[in-house]
This record gives sequence, structure tokens and C-alpha cells, in this order.
Amino acid sequence: MIITAQHDHTRHRIAAIGTFDGVHLGHRHLVDTVCARGRELGLTPSVVTFSNHPRRLVDPGFRIDMLMDIDERIKALSDSGIKDVIVLKFDASVRAMSAREFIRRLHEDFDIDALVMGFNHRFGSDRLTDFEQYRTIGAEEGVTVIPADEYVPDCTQSASSSAIRRMLRERRPEQAAKMMGRPYRITGVVEHGKELGRTIGFPTANVAPATPDQLIPGNGVYAADVVLPDKSRRRAILNIGHRPTVDTADAPVSIEAHILDFDGDLYGKLITIEFLRFLRSERRFSSLDGLRRQLEADSAEARKI
Repeated sequence: MIITAQHDHTRHRIAAIGTFDGVHLGHRHLVDTVCARGRELGLTPSVVTFSNHPRRLVDPGFRIDMLMDIDERIKALSDSGIKDVIVLKFDASVRAMSAREFIRRLHEDFDIDALVMGFNHRFGSDRLTDFEQYRTIGAEEGVTVIPADEYVPDCTQSASSSAIRRMLRERRPEQAAKMMGRPYRITGVVEHGKELGRTIGFPTANVAPATPDQLIPGNGVYAADVVLPDKSRRRAILNIGHRPTVDTADAPVSIEAHILDFDGDLYGKLITIEFLRFLRSERRFSSLDGLRRQLEADSAEARKI
């Protein structure tokens, strides 16, 4: 259940607090703890998240490229076992709340009787530094505060949203996927472009991301999977950049997918791109025939993955 209004007393809850951008393996470890302790205590596993990123209020000039929009986060959290997602707007009044005031609001407005805190998580304008302070305040407000163990990955560095953003900007989607537990995705509407790809046998779907502030990985050519409107999946080669062979250097960045073994009309429809592997950097070719030969090689490489 998605809760966006105050005073929901339909059931008693255990919750974790966070932005949960990307719902990566570290987040899922925290969610697993919430679900396990919820079963022990007879409480509904929940999370408290925010419709806007707190950093945007704290530092208005700082741009946050999101890994997921709020709807994707809610779905991913629900798929991970969370029953209730409480969505708050992070505004000046929330920012000003002390830890005690915030715990009291969660308890009184949403019947949150227990909070699970990650090993390095802090909240409240008073920025408490000691977990025992949160535990003491929680007990005084009728909320049990429970520590979660640190997530220790098996085969990669500790997962964090900032690390995933860095991997994607550095054109390392495989490393990002290890942290997220799935490939990074962009969903968008297929728009009309110049349609030059058709002239060399490589028609492309020009994708406008549905979420304007979603992170776009670094420029270059990628192997990707594309999920079509009918939910079927096709391999693709994807170009992000300025198309130097057919456009000027100051052209806006475009996202173009050539979907292998597909011939259909996608204009105006939503498709989802899953990034698999970086293939090469963008380069300018002296002729369209040279570009066509390179795209043939890219397609062959993408099929091997």
C-alpha cells in the first residue's frame, strides 16, 4: 500500500527510513532486516521515503541525477517484500525536525512501532551521532529502534547510490549492475528523429527519458536489451552522444537504440533500455559506409553477450 497522507492507522508497522534511490543490494539488505524483524514482532514491513531528494532542499544549486523515479522505487521496494511505502515530501518543516520530533510523527501519524536503522544512517536536525541516543529517544516515544548489520557484499565493493552513479558516468554498467542486483534501466518515449539510420540499414529508436532528471550514462556505444511495449525483449546497440558523423559537435545528447531483429513502429510508445556492456567510445567516421561497417561489428559484438 502506498501512503502519501498523514494519519494512517490501518495497521502497526516496522519501518526503515531513506531515499532508496536505485533500491540496490545494500537497500535490499536493510529491507530484508525490516521484513525479518516484522515477522518476529508481528508488524507490517514498511519504508518511509521521500518524493523529492533531500539534497535538493539542503543544496538547491546541486543537481541530483536519479537512478529511479518514485514509482520505480515503490515497485522495487514492494517486490522486495515491503507492504507499505510511506511517501513524504522533504520540505522545510521536515528538515527542521529533531530526531525525537520525527520519530514521534512517525509513531503518531503512521503507527510505526519499530524503526530499523542502517549502521551509518542518521536523521534529524540535531544530527545525533550515537545509536544509543536514537534507541533511548525511541523508547521514550514508544518506538523500538533496531540496528541493522552492515551489508557485506560477496563480490563487489559496498553498494551505494553514489557509487552506482559514478560507475554509470564512467561507462561501467556491469559494475553498476552488480551493486543494483540488476541492469540499470531507462524508460522513455520513442520520438521521431532525422531517420538517417534507415538510409544505411540501421534504423534507430530515439528515446526521450520519461524521467527528466534520470541519470544518463556516459557517452558511447553500449550493448543493451530493450523491453518493448508487448514486454518482449530484444538485444540492441545503443548510442548515447552527439552523433559526430551526422551531427555537429554542439548537437544535444541523444539516446538512440538500434533494435536487432526487429521491424515495427514504436513512435509514441514507451520502451525500457537495460544497459549491459560498454562497447566503444563515439567517433567520427569519414563516410556513412564506414559508420555502417562499424555498426555491423557492434551488432555482432552485442549478440555475443
